[in-house]
Amino acid sequence: MNIPRAEVRRGLLLLIFSFIVCFYFLLSKHKWRIENIISDKGRREATNQNDRNWFSDCTHVYLDVGTNIGVQIRKVFEPHLYPEAKMHPYFNKHFGGPEYRKSRVCAIGFEPNPRFEKRLKELESKYNRCGYRVKIFTKTAVSAFTQKGGMDFWSDGQEESNELGGTIVKVGQNPSLNKGSVDLIRLSDLVLNQVNKRNKSEDGVVLLKMDIEGSELEVLTDLLLTGALSTINLTFVEWHLQFKDKIPRGRDMNKVKSLIENTKDISQKYRLKDALHILDMDDETYYDSDFSLPQC
Repeated sequence: MNIPRAEVRRGLLLLIFSFIVCFYFLLSKHKWRIENIISDKGRREATNQNDRNWFSDCTHVYLDVGTNIGVQIRKVFEPHLYPEAKMHPYFNKHFGGPEYRKSRVCAIGFEPNPRFEKRLKELESKYNRCGYRVKIFTKTAVSAFTQKGGMDFWSDGQEESNELGGTIVKVGQNPSLNKGSVDLIRLSDLVLNQVNKRNKSEDGVVLLKMDIEGSELEVLTDLLLTGALSTINLTFVEWHLQFKDKIPRGRDMNKVKSLIENTKDISQKYRLKDALHILDMDDETYYDSDFSLPQC
């Protein structure tokens, strides 16, 4: 039977059109999956510890917010390398001697400077191999809210001093100092919903060191308002008051500092159950040290 050419042409066009529709659908679906995988990378980093119930067996927790190259974390577990460090009396009082810390202390660090990612991940890996419980987030900065990407991290351009002034606070930096977008995690959520819900929370303490180059304005305010700050046994803060003249919100830094210090004084004076314990201190001794990592 002869089929008219018009019918054949129409059939071929229909087949081609169907193929194009199917191909577009598959491509769109694949693209959607890729975009979701990419957008979830930062979220996975921020929730990894929750998925593994990471805090469950931690008696004590050390939160090192603004860890730079990880020196403060190393002072917890290898204090003999840093004999003049200012933090030793506090670690000894709250965590006990170095011989107890491997089995009792979990250290969590946050440092979104991409320059230090490889170094910090090596520190995390070798410490965990030696039995120290350490987790360092290298793509996430702490904030007063959680956000996937979209927040720029700015270097201070001072590589010789390990870019101690790296920040997510924009204060008119040269565009060349933009090191890329980072994720944000709400610190109060981490404290209230993960750290404080670990199995041994009633037996242990939580210490927080905060050196986040101006972001303490929002983060400490949020910690105070949510009640998370009063659940932390001792907080060490470096206030960056130099921001007060550079950006409008920075002028509120002194107000927040005074509010927290006054709240601390009143809560301690009247012996309130949930008193604040905060020290205006940042131990930057040995900030550029590069001791060999332990081999296990």
